[in-house]
Amino acid sequence: MTRLMKILVTGGSGFVGRNLIPRLWDSHEIINLDIAGMDDPLFNSKVTTVLADMTDFSSLQKALGEHMKGVDVVVHLAALSREAQSNTMPDDYFKVNVGGTYNLLRLAKANNIKKFVFASSFLIYGNHATDRITEQHTPQPSTVYAATKVAGEALVRSFGTQYGFDYVILRKGNIYGHKDTHKRIIDIMIDRAKKGEDVVLFGDKTLDFVHIDDAVKAYLAAIGLQGSGTFNVGSGKGMRLEDMANMIIGGLKSTSAIRKAGPVTGDSMHFVADLATTGNHLAYRPTGDVRNFILEKISDA
Repeated sequence: MTRLMKILVTGGSGFVGRNLIPRLWDSHEIINLDIAGMDDPLFNSKVTTVLADMTDFSSLQKALGEHMKGVDVVVHLAALSREAQSNTMPDDYFKVNVGGTYNLLRLAKANNIKKFVFASSFLIYGNHATDRITEQHTPQPSTVYAATKVAGEALVRSFGTQYGFDYVILRKGNIYGHKDTHKRIIDIMIDRAKKGEDVVLFGDKTLDFVHIDDAVKAYLAAIGLQGSGTFNVGSGKGMRLEDMANMIIGGLKSTSAIRKAGPVTGDSMHFVADLATTGNHLAYRPTGDVRNFILEKISDA
């Protein structure tokens, strides 16, 4: 990425966006398509934010208007992403994650963009009886959220193939790190341990946790990649959630107990990313260590 590009980022106020965009704004023109503005003077001075609902094509087209002219790359981060919630709100998840993606692809096609970067998820894989998951493993989505990501991937590939623009699909593991506005599994466990409440585990899960800085590296590499591809983004290491819970409870000297419940229908129980393809094509070398992050969180608790 040596030359100035015009980049449209969707969902820039989210976890990935608020970490990615500052890495781009000194070298590129950034348009942030979002449903809410950022209460950050520096962000607002560096980025043009357009507020619009991407599920309504006519209003989306009108809101973006002249902003779409000259856009080189679309980085599509915006989505509904609560896996359990998706199963109780399937219409909303389809409308946003599939319909919204389709509308953005229509605009990308109409404006002759050069590349579309799509935020997918490891959850598309479902459950495979293998230690490491490669990009060649067949998607087996078992939740509505995962199914919408599979559909989004298919739309991105088909539009890129048919209408002549490059695409990069990033299948991310569990992201953690700074500037996160949502409570994720680490924060939830710490909160419960601080209160002496049971830490509840739904089945025996081993998951791949990727630091936000490593995820951002993958997005930067995807933007600069010549050509198309689908890539896992993780740490390449698995962490058993029971080990995580014990680490947090022990570190806080909490009276909490671990309470084991049955797995939730559709949950992915084991995911560790095989990063060979990502390393070869994106020069991706993750450096984050979730255990060190947990120790930092415990010391700050």
